[in-house]
Amino acid sequence: MVYSLFVLYGMPSIAVQPHTPPLPVGIVQTNHDSYNPQPNRQLAELIRLGEQAVSGISKPALVVAPEGASPLPLVTNPVLFAGLRQAVAGWNVPLALGFMTPVGKENYCNEAYLFTP
Repeated sequence: MVYSLFVLYGMPSIAVQPHTPPLPVGIVQTNHDSYNPQPNRQLAELIRLGEQAVSGISKPALVVAPEGASPLPLVTNPVLFAGLRQAVAGWNVPLALGFMTPVGKENYCNEAYLFTP
């Protein structure tokens, strides 16, 4: 409450940073059945869509993909992990990717990685 009063009636320029230009972001959403995982196909689709996102008229500063876009064994499969890192290096644009990591046999943990070129 005190902070709100400060912003409204005090010195808002101190509490709010100056306006920065918008950052172009590419959003990638794959379309696959998460109950029928096909890691190689999922990764190929993620890479293909990422390539489309970075090859547009306005190249994004960041590509974002939700956890459903990532093949489940991405972290445990060094070949898939290396393939995605190689793709991001070729795009020369960072990728923020959410994914689910198996924890035991029946549980998963949501995580996020930032791949940089």
